[in-house]
Amino acid sequence: MRAFILDNVAMWLGDFHLDGLRLDAVHELHDRRAIHILEEMAALADEVTEETDIPRSLIAESDRNDPATVAARGNGGVGGFGLHGQWADDVHHTLHVHLTGETQGYYSDFADPEALEKVLSQTPFFHDGTYSSFRCARTAPRLTRQSRLAIASLPHCKRMTKSATALSETDSRT
Repeated sequence: MRAFILDNVAMWLGDFHLDGLRLDAVHELHDRRAIHILEEMAALADEVTEETDIPRSLIAESDRNDPATVAARGNGGVGGFGLHGQWADDVHHTLHVHLTGETQGYYSDFADPEALEKVLSQTPFFHDGTYSSFRCARTAPRLTRQSRLAIASLPHCKRMTKSATALSETDSRT
């Protein structure tokens, strides 16, 4: 399975010339080897970059907010995974709550009045060593220098409008 995954990374980045890959739910990749599969994937992307002289990127989506995701790789599995960026879901979730008023499920944590200022001015991760009521756990400590590697986005405005409309229709029925 490991070889299959790495061959696919090489194929998409090298053979099909994609600029990058977004890796979904990397927190669910449980790898106990000395060198994690994510680290091998990042090294492979860097090799393709060197061979082609065209930057290739791997962007991780993870609910751990773990600085190791984007921290530099070290020799023999010491260091981070060396991925090129990390999706900052906390920015999206905070903006979603403030724009739609939705606070159900995992959005409940982001209704905190201090959330918006924190994710827009201090760190892209609202949960940076804090307790998440949805996850029932503490998250990884705050990103420092790696904050520049965080990527955030809002969903398409049509989707946002539908979500807000559905919420207001639900409110008017109660």
